[in-house]
Amino acid sequence: MSELRVSRHRSKPPPQVASSVRVLSNDCLLFVLEDFLSEEEGDQLIEIARPSMQRSRVTDGKLSEGRTSTSTFLTGARAHDDLVLEIERRIQAAIRLPLIVERRKNVKVMYQHEPMQIVQYGPTERYTAHYDNRAGSLKRSMTFMCYLQEPEEGGATFFPKCVPLCGCDSTTLGIRVFPKRGRAILFWNVGENGQEAMRSLHEAQPVVSGKKAIFTQWLSISEDT
Repeated sequence: MSELRVSRHRSKPPPQVASSVRVLSNDCLLFVLEDFLSEEEGDQLIEIARPSMQRSRVTDGKLSEGRTSTSTFLTGARAHDDLVLEIERRIQAAIRLPLIVERRKNVKVMYQHEPMQIVQYGPTERYTAHYDNRAGSLKRSMTFMCYLQEPEEGGATFFPKCVPLCGCDSTTLGIRVFPKRGRAILFWNVGENGQEAMRSLHEAQPVVSGKKAIFTQWLSISEDT
């Protein structure tokens, strides 16, 4: 199993996007960007979301014991908050970084069909292994996620089927990214053939102590919703 720090593929993007970007796997094109957000920006997003946080639901709108966090989508006036708009601009800049673009050259534009989601996890809370995108859909072609608050222990994002770029044996599976404030991860949910990227399966492992918060933004290669 691989952890974030084993990757040898990195570059230095413009400072207004992140302090560094590295690719951890070519399977689901998993990238990590450091210092994508400041601590102040993370705290501000949490405050914007706080009034409407409620128990998270899975993609079919139902409650599930496999997803025990709280969350909200930033809709209405909150979708037009200056900080939210700035982060959306920063995401678009990030996905055009050379290290990212060179691995999916046929994709020129990414479309946003859903508002940003803020998710919080307390002790024992988790989201079991799942795919972000519905099979046969392109709505969530790519996931862009950033840690706003890091727990004292636990809460890693685990990709059990990913093959790491670490010089390991090709049969080695699994990449675990630990929460760190301002750290962002980007990964593809569909392959170049438009089919489900089976190795994009991932889970939010249980928080042991403290709290974890993230934002998630999904992007599509299709202009149609």
